[in-house]
Amino acid sequence: MTDTLSSTPERPWYSALASRDTWLRGFVYALFIFSIFTMAGMELAVIMLHLLALYHRLRTPVSEWLPKWVAAPFLLLPAMGVFSALINPNFLETMVTMKGEYRLLLPFIMLPALALVKVERLMKVYLVFVAAIGVISLFQFNFAWHPLHPGLQGKFANGGFGMNLTLGGVMVMTAPVLVSLAWSARGRQRWMWAGVAGLASVTTVLSMSRSAWIGLAVAFWFWRSACPGASLSR
Repeated sequence: MTDTLSSTPERPWYSALASRDTWLRGFVYALFIFSIFTMAGMELAVIMLHLLALYHRLRTPVSEWLPKWVAAPFLLLPAMGVFSALINPNFLETMVTMKGEYRLLLPFIMLPALALVKVERLMKVYLVFVAAIGVISLFQFNFAWHPLHPGLQGKFANGGFGMNLTLGGVMVMTAPVLVSLAWSARGRQRWMWAGVAGLASVTTVLSMSRSAWIGLAVAFWFWRSACPGASLSR
């Protein structure tokens, strides 16, 4: 007697493109990568994440929505802004100043989105781009080289941004995170994180942003104060 084994046909690789989770993972990676060198790319990733979240909400039963008391504080500020614009003589100008308020909902999107990705892999991809921008910044500072922005002149690092202050602001938040990852890692990975953390710190200095310098000093002072026994050599 011959048994007939039923087999499920393999789905073609491109069928994954129809999955919402695939797009969600892709734009999470895009957000982390673009945040290092382009504001426009980062803004696109944020907008797409919001649209995916809206699509998910429209397809989710009302009983599974977040409690109103959780979402209310994040919706209150934009609501107050719209009310302020309505009573302001120049409605359009007031609304333009609020164009970034929609980002207040991003924490609700990122928390479930990060559950769909391997955070360690995500951070390693992020690490590669931080290192690349750090190397480019060294060339920019040493040779006053700004090919993406020919109008810029002077020995400072701006990465892919149009302003050196933007790069300083990004790196001053990145360096302490990488130092913390280095401290919690073991073996070769510790020195990998520590090396790029050092490069990010140097890039912060080369951005010639005094506020970024102060922020970096305060961040490391706080880190050392919170972890007095911290040492990469342990």
